[in-house]
Amino acid sequence: MSNKPIDFDNRKMADMLASFRFYGSEDIFLRELLQNAYDACYTRQALEQSWGAEFLAAQQDEIPRRPREPYVPSIRIELNTEMQVLMVEDNGIGMNEQDLVNYVEKIGNSYYVSEEFASQKLSYVPVSRFGIGLLSCFLIAHTIHIDSRKDKCANTAWNVSNQVSLVPVSAKWYGYSMEIERFNPKQTMRGTRIALTLKPEYAKKLSLNYLTRLVNYFMAYQPIPVVINVDGKRRVLGRPGMEKADWINSVAGINTIEVDDEMVEGYLVLYNVQHRHMIGTSVLFQQNFRISPEGVEIPLKPEWLKYMGYYLNVKDRYLNLELTRDGVVRDKKFRVLRAKVGALIVAHYKDNIVGLSQFLKDGRENIMSEFEREMNLIAKAYFVHVFLKNKEVQLPMETVISGYFGREIKIAVITKKMFVYYRKHHIAAFVRFIKEYQLILFEPNLHSFMQFIMPYVKSREAIVTKTPGVVYLAVAADLRQPLARPKPQYGYRWRVEECRNENLFCFITNDQYRSFEINVNRKNKNAQLFDQCMYSPKIRMIYEVILENIKQRIINTTNGWNRIIDFGGSFVEEWQSENLATVQSIGCLEDDFADSVNRFIDSKLSDGERKRYGLMDLHFTKDNFISWWYL
Repeated sequence: MSNKPIDFDNRKMADMLASFRFYGSEDIFLRELLQNAYDACYTRQALEQSWGAEFLAAQQDEIPRRPREPYVPSIRIELNTEMQVLMVEDNGIGMNEQDLVNYVEKIGNSYYVSEEFASQKLSYVPVSRFGIGLLSCFLIAHTIHIDSRKDKCANTAWNVSNQVSLVPVSAKWYGYSMEIERFNPKQTMRGTRIALTLKPEYAKKLSLNYLTRLVNYFMAYQPIPVVINVDGKRRVLGRPGMEKADWINSVAGINTIEVDDEMVEGYLVLYNVQHRHMIGTSVLFQQNFRISPEGVEIPLKPEWLKYMGYYLNVKDRYLNLELTRDGVVRDKKFRVLRAKVGALIVAHYKDNIVGLSQFLKDGRENIMSEFEREMNLIAKAYFVHVFLKNKEVQLPMETVISGYFGREIKIAVITKKMFVYYRKHHIAAFVRFIKEYQLILFEPNLHSFMQFIMPYVKSREAIVTKTPGVVYLAVAADLRQPLARPKPQYGYRWRVEECRNENLFCFITNDQYRSFEINVNRKNKNAQLFDQCMYSPKIRMIYEVILENIKQRIINTTNGWNRIIDFGGSFVEEWQSENLATVQSIGCLEDDFADSVNRFIDSKLSDGERKRYGLMDLHFTKDNFISWWYL
């Protein structure tokens, strides 16, 4: 058996890499050209710094009394709107014929990842990596004209053994044919000039302001000034460093954390919902060039924060980027950067836990972090409201949980209003209640607390008491096992769907975090029968009508009812969340409600349909509903 190598259609591959299917924005070309220009300038600078004293002395002997002028890198963008030509020029390392053949004509080859570059052992780490960026110019241009001349520093570094040609090159790359034509070189200055013959529809967009905005969009700052010239109007962009967060520090309800270390520079912003439009989209740069996709935030925000913005530049070529450089690969290196962000927040708030509280989620979504330092911080930052040893107190979660290590405990989760109602109207039952549970937990941060204690939970269920209006949740936890950190629970939802009384088809609680809804008891036989055939729209309709009738009888207490009504949810009044739903449900059903439900089901399902759906045993009795729901 012979092996045959896979072949590629080079023309089709080039067309794909120069299309919107690959790049999300036509403006990307300027980022690519600026990256190439900066790499060329910094490479020349690094080479000059590697010359050494012996070469400098030789230069002075060759040209007596004439000191060598220090290299000053420069980058220029020039637009001629009448000719519809855009030029990007630098005075960097430049190219020769060999470079043109190896790194321009061969798509996917980059000088900056070549053995030739590596052998020079320069201190500079280039931005360019993939060798495909120049193709992005064909998104907006018909042709690319390259004029370049290699600088002599390429032959004067101490470790250069093979002298390279310094003869200039000139070539035009045609987008329609993907062919390159050579011309007599005219370049006299060292460096590279890229001239684009623009497509008319794109040329109309360009102006001095537009080009300024693009440079500032793609770059965190311009350590080498970028000179923009449009039809004789000139502007110089040269921010020396990252933008500071001074403009936002004075706004109440916002906290900024500035960073500038060996890995990253910039700032984080912690804020609340009213500041969302002020902060805008977060931006991540690497080696000073933007890697955040347009309008998309790379997920560096810790799970437990409500809102966090960032404006960060990773200083070195650290993160592995997607091929288009819009977005990052979610690998170990990205995880290190995410850990870095969390560590900055931990360090900032370690002596001011209370200051962090205003920025924390309420726990209805996942707040678990895979990073130990963050978990330790938020265990201290989240305060829970509890009834403990006959006192109502607010304590850090860490204090509450650690106080019960080594024990099995029973926890009652109950709204504060229900707790007050229970204590005021049913004293004897209330006394038995507080004796049964070692810890009673109220609403504030209960979802966060339950996420923390989840590794120890043995059971959780709704308790519908015989005391009219009193419903709460019971949790059994075994804290005798070793300390465990819960794993991140994406899509976390604290909702109990089981009731201790298996006869009950449904129940309600006083959950203040969501709008009024009926909880169906998954232990109930009728509920299980419905579950097995919810694929049927007809069965789903019957199920929803039953629940909606109960809901409307609780909400609309002023209306009289004598039968189940098939209004399909169209008759709805707004539920006031401050009401105790369980108390309002006292006496919500007429005595023959179960019979009315059965008659409704019979009117909708034939015997044949009952057999087909496995619903022959579907039958409601008065015991399927809470006793104090009846008049």
